[in-house]
Amino acid sequence: MACLERASPALKRILLKLYRENKSIEIDHHLYEFGSVEYHIQSSTSDTHYTYLSVSTPLLSQGVILPNGISQYTKQMVKGIFPDVVEIMEPAKEGYQITLRLSLSKIPNGKDHLL
Repeated sequence: MACLERASPALKRILLKLYRENKSIEIDHHLYEFGSVEYHIQSSTSDTHYTYLSVSTPLLSQGVILPNGISQYTKQMVKGIFPDVVEIMEPAKEGYQITLRLSLSKIPNGKDHLL
């Protein structure tokens, strides 16, 4: 999932907006970038602690389907980002290979820690 290794400018803008608001806002937004990569961002005022990010990308090698949709390497990479902030939800939202539950309020303050 190379798309997780580089920042999508539009995705980054949305996540920064959610982070800077310091309150829960309603967002249900789809982004299509980097060829066939799809991002789905959801934030709800009824679930004030979490933002959900689902990612779908074409399989890197045709004909190989992993049991959970993502490789062990990808899981380890995601878990290493900010363990207190990012959690992999299993199973992923239907139609996506990975769904992340983000606790943006747990991101340390300061520009060195921003997304």
